[in-house]
Amino acid sequence: MVDDERVRVGDSILQVYFHQLFSDEPTLLNLGRRAWRLEQRELQWTPGRGHKAWEDGFRVAIRRVYESFYRGTESDLRAALRSIDLEPATDLFIEHFGAGSAGPVRFATTDFVKSFHRIFVRCRDEKIRLHSDFLPLGLYLASLYESLEALDVALDVRSAFERGSVSMPKNEESFAT
Repeated sequence: MVDDERVRVGDSILQVYFHQLFSDEPTLLNLGRRAWRLEQRELQWTPGRGHKAWEDGFRVAIRRVYESFYRGTESDLRAALRSIDLEPATDLFIEHFGAGSAGPVRFATTDFVKSFHRIFVRCRDEKIRLHSDFLPLGLYLASLYESLEALDVALDVRSAFERGSVSMPKNEESFAT
């Protein structure tokens, strides 16, 4: 694949990630690179059966986290994180998301693992009990990072968020690139 095609594929995968979080349907958790294939410029997704029906309060809070980061203020982000007891880790979330606000991001699974670990350690140190949906969210994100890292291109996460959080093609398993 040429860079432009990899960017289109990565953008489509990011849109699926956001679309699923902003949908009320259960989330298909496998966004890993083996779940995707490109056939005649059409991206095919075969995610398998692993899914998660998020607890409503958690899903709403995660939506608010993304909305406040991409559309709101730091105080909005702090309030969204407070709603799921993660406010003490606000600085770590800002650091993790930070690259996405400055422009295109090149994904690295090792960076994600480090960020997620730092958040877990902060929560442990602050004696915060993580919501039971936090671990499946981490697995969902890890599979996303695996696919995007394999593409080895910088992606405009904010733009994908804006498109993926509001609409998706009717057939979610096929995306023209």
